[in-house]
Amino acid sequence: MTALASVLSGFMTDTMLDAISMTGGILIFCIGFNLMWPKTIKVANLLPALVITVLIAMI
Repeated sequence: MTALASVLSGFMTDTMLDAISMTGGILIFCIGFNLMWPKTIKVANLLPALVITVLIAMI
């Protein structure tokens, strides 16, 4: 992970990091939602949103 982070540090902009952070926060919220209520959100199905967020931030 550390080696990958050092390689990607030149590629990632502040906007991309902010977008990934926001998307990760939403995913963590969904995990908390699953713990509190019986209606479940399938968080694993939302993981591609991290890649899509980076692509949108590149535009």
